[in-house]
Amino acid sequence: IINLEVGGISGTNFTGKPSESTQALSSRLRSVVDQCNLVQNLEDLYVEDEDTKVLWYLIVDLYCLDHDGNLFDTCLIALISALLNTRLPVGKIKMDV
Repeated sequence: IINLEVGGISGTNFTGKPSESTQALSSRLRSVVDQCNLVQNLEDLYVEDEDTKVLWYLIVDLYCLDHDGNLFDTCLIALISALLNTRLPVGKIKMDV
């Protein structure tokens, strides 16, 4: 899940509510992640036990502080940097009986 927030601090064109352009930009970033296999091995996101299989959930929140140029390129660089620096802990399933 990719969330993009472009608030009022970014410029006078933004009111704080998600606009159609920011929603389209989030959608476009999700498409790039999917098409370019930025999350390469989805099997690594699964944690399995004998009876149970769970999945890590990946959420990326991008906050724009100043919009004075190409927002897509800036968000894409931030997204790639965040994904490259993400380390997941080893997951274990513990059932309480």
